[in-house]
Amino acid sequence: MRRILISLLFGLNLAAIIIIWWLGSSVLLTNGDNNQLLIAFGRLAGLLGAYLILVQLLLISRWPFIEREFGFDKLNKLHRHLGLGLGFGLLAHPLLLTIGYAGLNGHSIWFQFFELLISRDGVWQAFIGLLIILLAVILTRPFFRQRVKYEAWHAVHLSIYVGIVLILSHQTKYADVS
Repeated sequence: MRRILISLLFGLNLAAIIIIWWLGSSVLLTNGDNNQLLIAFGRLAGLLGAYLILVQLLLISRWPFIEREFGFDKLNKLHRHLGLGLGFGLLAHPLLLTIGYAGLNGHSIWFQFFELLISRDGVWQAFIGLLIILLAVILTRPFFRQRVKYEAWHAVHLSIYVGIVLILSHQTKYADVS
């Protein structure tokens, strides 16, 4: 019963995110403009990325309600697999938005990237956070993990919290870019 409840909570949260995205972005999907389509899916990638960051933290939190049901080994394995996908999946958010806005505004991708980076509150912090998380994802892969001491591996994981704060803070500063 607990497993069903936990799965239901995760599923309902995911459904709420998709509904919120639909309410805010459906107009971009209906007019046939590919640039607006990219922007809409860029927004969805950002929302799903934020959700998966929170799921990642919950999976590894050792919260007894979840750990008793699934076991730490299974949660840790899921955390590892989601981490790799999440790290690179987070790239979809800025890439899709940059390409979409570049096409919409008639700018080059590089111009649009730097324009978003410097003109929107919190975006450069989110970009730094993304770089921190991507570096951590790369450095915690088994190839590197087997070559470093636990303390170094743990320090890299702790840096992810800085990245998370930087990434999530841009959502509260400028809702139009999410």
